[in-house]
Amino acid sequence: MGPRCHFVHYGLRGGGLLNQVAVFESPKARARREDWGTPDELTEAFARTCEFVRGGLPHLWREKWWRMYDRDPIGTWVDGRLALLGDAAHPPLQYLAQGAIMAIEDGWVLAEHARRLRVAGGTVDWTAVLAAYQAVRPEHCRRVVLTARSWGELWHLDGIEREHRNAFLRARAVDDYSFIDWLYGPTALFPEDEAAMFEPVSLDSISV
Repeated sequence: MGPRCHFVHYGLRGGGLLNQVAVFESPKARARREDWGTPDELTEAFARTCEFVRGGLPHLWREKWWRMYDRDPIGTWVDGRLALLGDAAHPPLQYLAQGAIMAIEDGWVLAEHARRLRVAGGTVDWTAVLAAYQAVRPEHCRRVVLTARSWGELWHLDGIEREHRNAFLRARAVDDYSFIDWLYGPTALFPEDEAAMFEPVSLDSISV
């Protein structure tokens, strides 16, 4: 993580393939009233990073690049017999790695309620299924979309805010997952089953 940028890499296929992703905000793009830069700005954007990160940049496929967008959460996913799911309902930024997972969860919640709400002869009460889906999924995905947005801002801090963030992270145990436990428990089928979120921490309260 660095000011206005971060770099991710991890092994795939048993270590036979290395996936690398470089994300940065571009000052030049701001002049174009955009946030994200182009492949030809990549080296400049990471010029202040460590040698390890700079060494990975030449191995990136620069012809593959994506601008990053999300959308404010919407509260209504169901209209009559129509229902949204996946990115149509909750397109997130990638910082929590939950985009595909939320879509899978949407489908599972629909299927599980359909299984539970079969009536005589095997007919599904789709009105009840969609009502149950609407009751539980928008709130969970609202949390994910807004938290992912906040985490992206947290990763790209600079100045004194960056120092506060780094001090906070250094003080935490490496196996402390309390800020994301709410993501990785069982998928809620009913609103009362939704896990409680973490308690936010003000960076201003952290000593540096």
